[in-house]
Amino acid sequence: MSKRGYIYRYRLIIEKLNKQPYISGEDLTKYIFEHIHLFEDVELSNEQEKTISLRTLQRDFKEISQLFGIDIAWHKREKGYYIEGTGPNESHYKRLMEAFDLFHSLHLSQKADEMVHFEKRRYSGGTQHFAGLVYAIQERKLIEFNYYKFDDDILTERTTEPYALKEFKNRWYLLSKDRKDGIIKTFALDRIHDLLITHQTYTYPRDLNIEEKFKYCYGIICPETGETEDIILAFDAFQGQYIKTLPLHPTQQVLVDTEEECRIQLQLFITWDFIQELLTMAGTFKVIQPKKLADELKGLFERGIRMLQ
Repeated sequence: MSKRGYIYRYRLIIEKLNKQPYISGEDLTKYIFEHIHLFEDVELSNEQEKTISLRTLQRDFKEISQLFGIDIAWHKREKGYYIEGTGPNESHYKRLMEAFDLFHSLHLSQKADEMVHFEKRRYSGGTQHFAGLVYAIQERKLIEFNYYKFDDDILTERTTEPYALKEFKNRWYLLSKDRKDGIIKTFALDRIHDLLITHQTYTYPRDLNIEEKFKYCYGIICPETGETEDIILAFDAFQGQYIKTLPLHPTQQVLVDTEEECRIQLQLFITWDFIQELLTMAGTFKVIQPKKLADELKGLFERGIRMLQ
């Protein structure tokens, strides 16, 4: 079995345990061989190949833990295997599986480019810094780099404490505290130059939780002060179908869903990232509240009209 075949087998194990916890080794093995034939690299030539020993299954569990951070254990009372804890980070796992499915599908055909058409967008760059930044974050190492700001049009020297990496609209950003002013900022990876990982360490702030910090933010702008807003938007029924299937934000709740409108509620900081997203859907919604958001959008539309005249 190829390496890709093993990864596919690990995926089958994870998916089965997510759907049916406390499954016996025999039933888990049966499930694997009922589905693994769909993978082109796997050919089962005899009955011996159609069995997996407990030792092999345990080795699979170990590999799954190392590759995906998912721990599988035996439950004595239920007499079956299950995923310990909360299971995989859903977004990370789905992204990894998406990449695997795409790679596998493209590998199946020599003419994949005739069937699979990618969005034609410019590669933003900066991912060459990924490995170094992950290392610096894990080891709590200060980093130094030159950074290009569009508004200043110059390179500035930075020394920062790297905390996390965050993706937004096909760009990757570094969340890092600037040693110059002590403020946590976002730095676009494609504008980082001459990255140097120093030997000097820092102490990660005990009260910093990146997930919580961005919980009520849209994108990479996170205000240091101010309060979140209860935002209510009424979309026409057609646009509402897209909003329901691809929510604007995890805080989204559907308040009204009729043939005329889809009304949603969000709890967010009103930032430029969020306003830009709303501008892409102009003409399909109205702002019920807050008034300051409606006024902001109205001002932008009026300015746009003046620039066209």
